Amino acid sequence: MHGHYRTASIHYSFPSLIIAVLPYLPPDHVSPSSCAVRCCALWESNKRYNKAIHAAKTQYWEDWLEEVDGADVWTANQYLTQPSMDGGQSRIPMLQRQLNGSAMQPVTSNGDKSQLLASAFFPPPPAVSSVTADAEYPDPLPDLAPFSCARIKVQLAKLSAFKAPGPDGIPNVVLIRSADHIVHHLHRIFEASLRLNTYYTPWQESITVVLCKPGKPRYDLLKAYRPIALLNTLGKVLSMLVAEQLTFLGEEHGLLPATHFGGRPGRTTTDAMHLLVQTVKDAWRQSKVVSALFLDIEGAFPNAVTDRLIHNLWQRRIPQVYTDFVGHMLRGRSTCLRFDDFISDLIAIANGIGQGDPMSMILYLYYDADILDILQNHSCSERAMAFVDDSVLIAIGSNFEATHQTLRDMMTQPGGAIEWSVAHNSHFEFSKLALLNFSPIGSSKKGTTLVLPNAEVEPADSTCYLGVMFDAHLTWKVQYQYAVKKGNVWALALHRLARPSRGMTAQHVRQLYIAVAIPKMLYAIDVWCIQAALEAEQACSDIICVYSDGSAHGGGVGAAAVLLRVGRAPRKLQYHLGSNTKHTVFEAELATALLALELIRTETDASKSTSVAIDNQAAIHALSCTKPKPGHHLAAAFHSEAARLKAMQQGRGYQLRIRWIAGHEGCEGNEMADVEAKAAAEGEGSSTDQLLKYLQKLIPDSLLAIKQAFLKTIRTRWEMQWRADARCTNLKQLDDKLPGKSFMSLLNKADSLCRAHASLLFQLRVGHVPLNAYLHRFSKPEDRQPKGCPNCNYGEEDVWHIIMQCPVWLQEWDALKWALKIHCLLQFNNLLTSNKAV
Repeated sequence: MHGHYRTASIHYSFPSLIIAVLPYLPPDHVSPSSCAVRCCALWESNKRYNKAIHAAKTQYWEDWLEEVDGADVWTANQYLTQPSMDGGQSRIPMLQRQLNGSAMQPVTSNGDKSQLLASAFFPPPPAVSSVTADAEYPDPLPDLAPFSCARIKVQLAKLSAFKAPGPDGIPNVVLIRSADHIVHHLHRIFEASLRLNTYYTPWQESITVVLCKPGKPRYDLLKAYRPIALLNTLGKVLSMLVAEQLTFLGEEHGLLPATHFGGRPGRTTTDAMHLLVQTVKDAWRQSKVVSALFLDIEGAFPNAVTDRLIHNLWQRRIPQVYTDFVGHMLRGRSTCLRFDDFISDLIAIANGIGQGDPMSMILYLYYDADILDILQNHSCSERAMAFVDDSVLIAIGSNFEATHQTLRDMMTQPGGAIEWSVAHNSHFEFSKLALLNFSPIGSSKKGTTLVLPNAEVEPADSTCYLGVMFDAHLTWKVQYQYAVKKGNVWALALHRLARPSRGMTAQHVRQLYIAVAIPKMLYAIDVWCIQAALEAEQACSDIICVYSDGSAHGGGVGAAAVLLRVGRAPRKLQYHLGSNTKHTVFEAELATALLALELIRTETDASKSTSVAIDNQAAIHALSCTKPKPGHHLAAAFHSEAARLKAMQQGRGYQLRIRWIAGHEGCEGNEMADVEAKAAAEGEGSSTDQLLKYLQKLIPDSLLAIKQAFLKTIRTRWEMQWRADARCTNLKQLDDKLPGKSFMSLLNKADSLCRAHASLLFQLRVGHVPLNAYLHRFSKPEDRQPKGCPNCNYGEEDVWHIIMQCPVWLQEWDALKWALKIHCLLQFNNLLTSNKAV
């Protein structure tokens, strides 16, 4: 090492440099030679230390992966999906405040950061309200029935047990575990809050956690962060109840536009995408083209104006009790920001809808519903749809000049989208607008630039909408590549968790693959992969007894109901749903409820209480569930018929009960229904005029049944291909249960097997193990090693020789015989397939 340290044209004396860096060293320890030796030693020590730290981290990671079980599987998945970071570094670095023009000012202190973040998270309301003082409103709907204790318990059960609480510090798990003891007290509190038209002031305080948006290129800008509100737990439960009421009113009375998706039951992301695709293809069938303008609202939730929201609720005929509740909840709020172990002072919130509030989604749907009502003039050339705040304007015409003119009119006309954005303080981010000109492949019609007052929007070849890449010709090629890319990213990330000799067990890797990788790759596959998607829907009370049962038998699915009444002959109805490849037993159980209602309706003197017994708990639950599920259309038909039956018996104290009965337990009525259901599955059925009107036509096929039939077909094809493969003959001698789950079951039962041992077991079973008999196949003739065993020189060194024959392993063989003590397990096949032997 040289005695001087040189950088560019600057020269430093090596001893003086050491004294400057390490001033505590005595002068006699800083000679050039001694400094060089000490620096080399320090350098080597630092390398060894870093290497030891890296080795310790690697070993700890591998040990942890070997012990992963249960909930740790999802923790491991979080490590895959989250970007790498140093747990000790500050999450929020120095921020940049924009001054006049393009100048930027750095902000370093947490106090200044909190003020800067608050200005972005909680923008002030506009100086002048867009709501006129003399606005007139239609008569509100009548109030709904008060909350019951049962509904409060349902909402408590929906809470995430260990989610962070708000300022009150009450954990959700406490409310869940003590629901039976406190539900009556909560019922009085919530009822009084609505009846007295008040909102408990401490509930208006919250904690706002500042979170980083993943994947942002710069984290010194405010747009790289988002707020999440931690609300007081009890106030949040009340908000959940009111949100449920507002959702029910919107759906029951049609208060929200039909093309408004998200945050509503039965209106998912895929439903919105299906509507867009259907609109485009319907226009193509008429030899027309479609232009779609995808809008982006800047700060949708924080910029929502409270006065405008209340105005919209009145316009939508929301009962006054809920309108007043929303007003009290949103006015007078305050919060403190929390980040990097820092908590700011209370900050007043005068505007916006809190993100994290259970009511935020439904309130915003009422807030921006006007844009869809304004733009849909029921003409054949204009459409509008939205998923929460992601709105799409759709224009249909004979050419793209006409569609662009329609889009311009929709944006700029009086009462159009731009005026709506000003009135609702929801400004469009014109730089993020996306335009797609949809036309069939091979069409000569080409789209041009869309000219708007504030921007010129170039047509794109493809754009991402709700997580799916839409292209101008709906070929979905870009989406295919996007899906493969997501799969490749996950597969590469999985390499951190599982390698041939170490890592997570096979069953946990498979669990992650099924639960995470496949949904990521196949998200919304019914939109971009299948020509036509099937949809099904699913929903629910003693002198007359009706027993019903559904059955899958002989390749078909059938339903039957039997009515028993003392002193009268049994009455029955049968219904054949169809093939078991298109329908499920669950659907049959719901159909039996409809048959039971028809028996009750046509029974003479049926004005007394009636009980319907069903032996399927899932069907009973579906009849009482408001959330759409498979087969919900049958449950909805049941509710309609039940309401009609109740109206017929109005004023007579009539009651209809649905109850569960144990199947095949000797109950005469249940056994009769079972026999009739099997006969219906084989094709028997009542005449059409005897059936309920809803069942007189073919019911929609079950998506679940079609999926199950498709999976069965794939498995049959896989088994046929496997049996025709040469490898099947070899492995069949070892495990006659293949193809199947026998190997995975073996790994699941053999808890002591780490990944390295599981990989070795697999290699032994298939024979692909580094022994001479196997390696001999891959060597060049001049380098080829003998097949013989180098340990005993007796026979070829293959799996059978090592396990059963080689004398070198006699001691291990004796120990194995002593451990098993069962002679049959000592056979070669059993040693590699038996749980105990493995």
